[in-house]
Amino acid sequence: MVFTLKITGKIKNRVLCNKFTITTIKRQENILNVVETIIKNNIQGYLIEIGVYKGGIIMMILYKLMQLGITDRKVHLYHTFNGMTESCEYDIDR
Repeated sequence: MVFTLKITGKIKNRVLCNKFTITTIKRQENILNVVETIIKNNIQGYLIEIGVYKGGIIMMILYKLMQLGITDRKVHLYHTFNGMTESCEYDIDR
């Protein structure tokens, strides 16, 4: 499934996405700095978010990528929707 995100205007990432996340402002800033570092240093690979919740962080990341002119980076999102399963004997270190 492919989604296209078009955002117009000069709305700041946090203002746009804040109601869709419970992540603190400090952590949001850290994530944006990491994304910027990845792009500036030409680090290859997918961007992955695990535990998407309402999608605020990935919205912020996608908006940041668009600001940096990146439109071809693959992004994967993972969420359980129902919580994690109980541990079993296969989940224990041996």
